[in-house]
Amino acid sequence: MLTEAGHELEASILIPVEFHRGQAVACIKAWAHEQDCPPESYQLIVCAPDTLDRETEREIRQALRPWDRFQQDSSRHDMPLVAAAARQSTCDLLIFTESHCLPAANALSTLLGIAAENQEWAGFSCPTTSVVHNLLSQVEAEIYASHIQRELESAGWLKVMDQCFVVRREAYFAAGGFRPEFGHFAEWLLAAEMHRRGLVVGMHPTRVLRHHYVGDVPELEAFTLDFAYGQIKYLAECRNEPTSVYFSNIPELDEFLQRTRNDDRRMFRLKARVLREALARRLPWREQQGDRHLRLRSLWHDCVSAAVQGWLPGMAERFAKKQARCAERRLSKAIDDEDSHGAKNAFVAWFGSLVALSRQRFLRDNPALRATFSRNVDFSPTGVWFPDAAASVGQGVELLGFYESEKTQDEVRIRWSHVAASVWLPLPQGRCTLVMEWHETRALRPDEGLRVDFEGIPCTGVKLEAHRLVVEVTVDSARWCRLDFSLLPFPAPGDPRLLGLPVTESGGRVLYEGRGRLMAIDISLLMSQLRDAFRDASRHGVEQTNLAIAGHPARITWAAGGLREAFLPSLRGLVDESGSQESNPGVSIHAWVGRGGMVPCPEIMGELARYPDKITVINDGARHLQYNPDGQIFSYIDTDLGEAYYYAADERQLPDYEICTPMRMLFNWICAMHGILMVHAAAAGRGGTGALLIGQSGAGKSTTALQCLLNGLDYLGDDYVAVDPDSLQVHHLYRGCKVMDDALLRLPAFEQYVIMRNAPRQKSVVILDETLGALVPSFRAVALVRPRVSHAAASTFAPISPLQAVSEFAASTIMQMPGTGNYMLRDLSRLCTRIPAFEMHLSTEPPEIAQSLQQFLQRHSET
Repeated sequence: MLTEAGHELEASILIPVEFHRGQAVACIKAWAHEQDCPPESYQLIVCAPDTLDRETEREIRQALRPWDRFQQDSSRHDMPLVAAAARQSTCDLLIFTESHCLPAANALSTLLGIAAENQEWAGFSCPTTSVVHNLLSQVEAEIYASHIQRELESAGWLKVMDQCFVVRREAYFAAGGFRPEFGHFAEWLLAAEMHRRGLVVGMHPTRVLRHHYVGDVPELEAFTLDFAYGQIKYLAECRNEPTSVYFSNIPELDEFLQRTRNDDRRMFRLKARVLREALARRLPWREQQGDRHLRLRSLWHDCVSAAVQGWLPGMAERFAKKQARCAERRLSKAIDDEDSHGAKNAFVAWFGSLVALSRQRFLRDNPALRATFSRNVDFSPTGVWFPDAAASVGQGVELLGFYESEKTQDEVRIRWSHVAASVWLPLPQGRCTLVMEWHETRALRPDEGLRVDFEGIPCTGVKLEAHRLVVEVTVDSARWCRLDFSLLPFPAPGDPRLLGLPVTESGGRVLYEGRGRLMAIDISLLMSQLRDAFRDASRHGVEQTNLAIAGHPARITWAAGGLREAFLPSLRGLVDESGSQESNPGVSIHAWVGRGGMVPCPEIMGELARYPDKITVINDGARHLQYNPDGQIFSYIDTDLGEAYYYAADERQLPDYEICTPMRMLFNWICAMHGILMVHAAAAGRGGTGALLIGQSGAGKSTTALQCLLNGLDYLGDDYVAVDPDSLQVHHLYRGCKVMDDALLRLPAFEQYVIMRNAPRQKSVVILDETLGALVPSFRAVALVRPRVSHAAASTFAPISPLQAVSEFAASTIMQMPGTGNYMLRDLSRLCTRIPAFEMHLSTEPPEIAQSLQQFLQRHSET
């Protein structure tokens, strides 16, 4: 964008003046006239509600320069204001800030410098320096600052903070921008959507803005209510959006969707039972100083709240409002007493009560949501349950009375129950064993008032251990059954909640003894079953093949069927015949096929095969599992033990991609053991250096690499290669490649190497041979190259940003290897900052393409 004088604008600074806390004019003057950047290099877009007082509006207009903009809107909220301002900007860089944040003189130059230095970032946030005016503002600033610092130091995704947020315009709109209908929760939504799309948002520790905290109770209350309302609104209305998985379930919403009026009344009776138990044990009414017994008053309020939900649902909001007002009074008293520590605790409690109030208001405004729920009586037993496992209402285990999920200090995912909770389980007919496990944070003693009911009847077959509960039940017919439990609260220091049991991610296991098999299998039992199944499959003998995967040893032991003959042609480049692995076989892979049921399959296959359209991927620390229904392929590895298993129902029915790139997920996990990335890319080079050819499927990676092979360059791989992000060494993995029919017509030399010919317009499988050219084991990457068909007379190269490279590179890799997103995006981003990226516009002549790439690589190898 150009100014009136013809100068190019680098950035737009977007400033909403709602909630300006008296700083709007000073803020705009500091941005417009006090920056050390050339004034004509940036633009201000100020957006204000049409209720802004005339004097402030006049001063703002006077402070703006001719190419700045001032626009007004009927909205009274800063999110729609700033979203509208972003749509008006045409600059490549958008800088979002708030009108109560005053910039230093070097703020703009610093932010532009950070953006230039971190080209792989789609955007970034910076913390601010707090300016406080009273004890409440001091408490507010400390709590928000600790949150920002936690995000700064973490590898998480939640890094969009609009007090100082810089983003590239293309990335902002690709992620949908701020969605003002969800209020201030729109910041979290944008952060999640950018992360889901592979757009990296960084966090830089530089502080160039002073953030004014005024400690105003009405403003804090309005902000908190707005944020919580937007969060529950999104999860209620958009729970089928892919981004919704980034956010924890809201218990009030889940329970509102799943509860009937009878459920509410039964929950009251369970909580009343806890209260009676507490009265019998003479728990103190108030919490005594230095005594960690929870006060009886908390149990009383919890019980009354449950009664309101069950018999007077219209009173729920009024009850939540009263609790919020009580929490506000406790905060005000702590402020008046100048009790800093007490004010922090009261602030957190007040914040929690406001969140609860906002959620009750949303449920009051949307009563029709409850009518959308019906219990799915046809849902099949899964055998494993965890309170977060249900992807949507009516699927998986249903439950009442659980807090949001969280992680312990040792990174174990848990979900605390209330003192009274219910779980519905789809159980088969017969004798069942229900097992519930919880984290070691909470050891349960027999004298803590635990009561367990099954279908409303007290259970007699209950075995209690310190961190485990086992319940024996008999079910007369296959149906949904309800397990209730109640117990005295567990007091955690500084935690006002009425905590019950911290149920772990392994959650509960439902063992169906009546059916004669275990449908939920713990790890030790799974390993035992896999070993037994492979031993039975290998009763007629085994064969062994030693491999070097990215330079690291692995041994495949083949049994039962023709897997070895099907896979070895593509794995031939990895075979290690040196004999050096006799003392150190590395990872041991056990592989066999079922041959139509004649050979034993892993027992877990019976459960996995119930979902014929679903690829199952489970990553649990060192243990990784994948089930692919296409070919009924099961892969499992324990990287701590160095032990892996691969099973396919029949090698004659394997999909073509499995023949071309066998055991892909196992190889990926083996590479990850050694800090190596298995990526979706081709690779070609010369003289020990080369390029990674990146792009989505069909972009031309394979054709370009194969043309290079036929014209004198070294060939490393077609679809998957392994990359060491530290040394930048790229390793060969497979000799199989897939080629479109039209490419085969242009490359007739490969016709005789086709082993699987697919339908027209589909790729055929080709196994490469040394006679075609130089098939090398590894080289060092000096460039990332994205091929593009241009029909030009000569191939040309144009640089692209690390952001463009990583967005395309990561998207295709993560899609091809599900379950790797938690580390792949981070490591690929680092890789793309170390290797320059280019777009190669291809000519129509294969020899010229190879020659151009060779000359290009030679230049970059020298630099």
